[in-house]
Amino acid sequence: MNILHLRAVLLAHQQGSISAAARALGKRQSQVSQWIADLEIDLGISFFERTGNRIYLSEQGQALLPVITGLVSQADKLALGAQALTDNEPLSLTIGIDNYIPSTCLQRALSHLLDLNINLEVVNQDRSQLVNMLTAQTLDIAIVSEGMALNHHEYGFSRLGHYGEVLVVASHHPLAKQVKVTIDQLSQYRELIWSREESGDDDEIGFSHQYLMVSELGLLKAVLSEGKGFAFLPQSLIEREVAQGKLVVLTSDFEQTEILRRVELLWDPALEYSQIGKQVLQLMQQHHGFIIN
Repeated sequence: MNILHLRAVLLAHQQGSISAAARALGKRQSQVSQWIADLEIDLGISFFERTGNRIYLSEQGQALLPVITGLVSQADKLALGAQALTDNEPLSLTIGIDNYIPSTCLQRALSHLLDLNINLEVVNQDRSQLVNMLTAQTLDIAIVSEGMALNHHEYGFSRLGHYGEVLVVASHHPLAKQVKVTIDQLSQYRELIWSREESGDDDEIGFSHQYLMVSELGLLKAVLSEGKGFAFLPQSLIEREVAQGKLVVLTSDFEQTEILRRVELLWDPALEYSQIGKQVLQLMQQHHGFIIN
């Protein structure tokens, strides 16, 4: 059994055709078709069903897909590890932070990283862009909002903790007088959305038909303090305004518990074979400011 043959099956599934898989592998379509056929003969199963020019995983293929994905991922990690062992230690690392995650939670970790003999670049992007950069190996480490996946085969990962998010309005806003606000009450006012350079999705359903998207947090808080609407924001970023009495945290009837946003650390597996890489990962896991419970 050849890893390249397994990769051909995986790519054919991902691309939806054997010809696309062949292009991705830089091989002839006939050769890739033969690899898949040989593997089907060896295993005594059929991976795909065909409809027109498209192929779809058969029931047997669906059952084996997690195993194939894991084997290909482990082979990639083996190759990366071997390459890292033969290379010199990295001179610099690029760390990406999800736009919506409060960077204040990472100040202590970054302070510790600056004691290491390595150059660092920190960038902000939305989660999907950071994951794409990590896959393309243009990013070494990503701190992102937790996704739906329970495991990540392509890269190393660790769940760090969470931060709190709160519903907040100006202290003189009509909603500030409510003991518990309802969705109907929110819908009467404008929702102020901290977009952090991300484009809005028209299909997303908010709490109001009127909204304002602002990428700059200072401007959003200024508008919020004027009583122009309500917002959901990371608690650590509005603590000063709450303490000063400018903003008020609301309790709602549709969120019975504290709003928690979980955060995970993703990284290029090659870092695990580098002394400096292991130090960086350890410091980030030990000294982040997210809540653990």
